[in-house]
Amino acid sequence: MVAATTVGAAVAGTAPVQAAPQRQIFAYTGDYQTFTVPKDVISVWFNAIGGGGGGGMGSNPKGSVGGWVRGHLAVKPGDTLRIGVGGLGQEWRSDGATPKGGWGGLYARGGNGGYGSGWGREAGAAGGGATTVEHTRDGRTTTILIAGGGGGDGAPAFGYDGGQTQKGGYGGNAGERAGERSAPGADGTRGSGVSGKGGAGGLAAAAPGAAGVVGDGERCAGSFAPGGGGGGGTRGGTAGECGASQYVAGGGGGGAGGTVVDQSLRVEFVGYGAPEKRSNNGEVVVVWED
Repeated sequence: MVAATTVGAAVAGTAPVQAAPQRQIFAYTGDYQTFTVPKDVISVWFNAIGGGGGGGMGSNPKGSVGGWVRGHLAVKPGDTLRIGVGGLGQEWRSDGATPKGGWGGLYARGGNGGYGSGWGREAGAAGGGATTVEHTRDGRTTTILIAGGGGGDGAPAFGYDGGQTQKGGYGGNAGERAGERSAPGADGTRGSGVSGKGGAGGLAAAAPGAAGVVGDGERCAGSFAPGGGGGGGTRGGTAGECGASQYVAGGGGGGAGGTVVDQSLRVEFVGYGAPEKRSNNGEVVVVWED
């Protein structure tokens, strides 16, 4: 399976012309991918988005978006970039299985959804995994960026309260405060009614390259609706709580912080991904000029 796509253009003619920018798109694969800096290239531009959180039940399941980081990095030909594209967390389920968090670079996977043991066997959606980029030169590796994952939606509570289905809380977006180098994730929301509390958003980064902190959902007693899993990151979001009883829905998981962890990256933007990336895999785009 080839996940990376290179796009460029060559201009024919007798007069000298400047080559068009080249770009390579790295899609989610569930493993690391490598980019080697070509000859004569001294700078690359990144657009990196973390994995989104899984959606919940309903006519408009929301899900969440991962962190978003853009910036330039000074490089030398032969340098390598190890890229881990965060995966989408699985959506809520009602078959007794536990939704799995999206794969993430540097062990920063999304949290698994909370799961129930009662009548409906519902499970909250899982959080998205973090997208990571590491830069290696002359045997020295530096973690350049981490775009955290979004939190998963909480599970619903079916028809207990006057026949009405209570919606689970929405998972928090990663990197909620746009424009900051260390943007914390949003908290997950409560479900409808007096429901399980949403998970806390992820904090600022830990030490560069630190392993992810995973907010897995807990097992909920009886028929209580489970919460969503937290988003993956160096300080990932926590899971949403179970509903307080069988009549109320679970809370959404908190999003992870979308965080730049190294000063060598000249940052343009830190925040959370565009709306079309909601409940989607992450992505990394690398652009350079020959």
